[in-house]
Amino acid sequence: FSLKDEGAQITCVQFASSFSGRFAFREGEQVRATGSLTVYPPRGTYQLQVRSLKPLGAGDLYQQFLALKEKLALEGIFDTDHKRPLPHMPRHLAVITSPTGAVIQDILHTLQRRYPALRVSVIPAQVQGPGAVPSLLQAFEALDRLPGVDVAILARGGGSMEDLWCFNDEGLAYTIYQAPVPVISAVGHETDFTIADFVADVRAPTPTAAAELATPERDQLLMRLQEYGETLRHLFLRRLRDEHQYLDDMTERMTWALSQPVQKARLQLGRLRSDIYAVMSRRLHREKLDLQEMRLDLQQHDVRGMLAQGYSLTLRQGRRLRSIQQLKAGDTLETLLPDGTVHSTVGRVEGVEDPSTF
Repeated sequence: FSLKDEGAQITCVQFASSFSGRFAFREGEQVRATGSLTVYPPRGTYQLQVRSLKPLGAGDLYQQFLALKEKLALEGIFDTDHKRPLPHMPRHLAVITSPTGAVIQDILHTLQRRYPALRVSVIPAQVQGPGAVPSLLQAFEALDRLPGVDVAILARGGGSMEDLWCFNDEGLAYTIYQAPVPVISAVGHETDFTIADFVADVRAPTPTAAAELATPERDQLLMRLQEYGETLRHLFLRRLRDEHQYLDDMTERMTWALSQPVQKARLQLGRLRSDIYAVMSRRLHREKLDLQEMRLDLQQHDVRGMLAQGYSLTLRQGRRLRSIQQLKAGDTLETLLPDGTVHSTVGRVEGVEDPSTF
């Protein structure tokens, strides 16, 4: 084989006696070769007789990655038996990631669009560099102390193997395995794989996909509520028909079985039928009211419905504004309208003495 750089190349030879077989190199890979310079007599050319050939850079990291992956797989922490299902309708979600950058904004926007009633807690962590592993471990300790969390997302944008190397830490793998809630790993691009992806309960190809996996779609919930309401109504009507049929059968049997006093028995059965019908009707009415309350509660969070009525929604850093006290000159705002988003910068902030005048 030949080794080359930008300006030169040299023919190489390596004999089987010095080849360990641990590194199967391919064309284009960077390597570190050690050996001695010799002459090939039949051609009168120099060649490098290689004694050792090892990968450079990512090659070394990849070998470490494979070794750790094999070790943890033998311990069983990747087994599907240990994977926890995600909650169907979470109430509180935690996101472990860098508090700045596009990743957290993509996740927050997706959660707001799909499931605005969800409570979201961002646990900041360093996701690259020498301090990343301790920072991530501290973030999971904070997750243990955070009450009421149903599911957690561990997220980072794409990068090289070196950039993502903190997510291949053995201690972090055990920490994810022992996390108190299901963990969704969304590290790197779709083609990137880390140890965190294998040990997490669910692996998402992107941070946006992780937010979608963690939450139901609001419109689908509304549709499902309507379907449940129709199903419940049909069940009650069928039950009422069954009860009526049962009473009719009982009336007929009583008529044939009783000779004295038939009229009294019929009156009692009529009252019984009326009582049962009244009870079932009241119950059906209560169920309809409960469904209406649930539908109204979801519709109150429907931002698109408010926009269609002529309102707009102003956000700063992905959060809704409730007071001018949250603003200062120079802040960047996003104003949501029915047909798009307006990006603006605050020039000055002016208050009013009586807000009720609006």
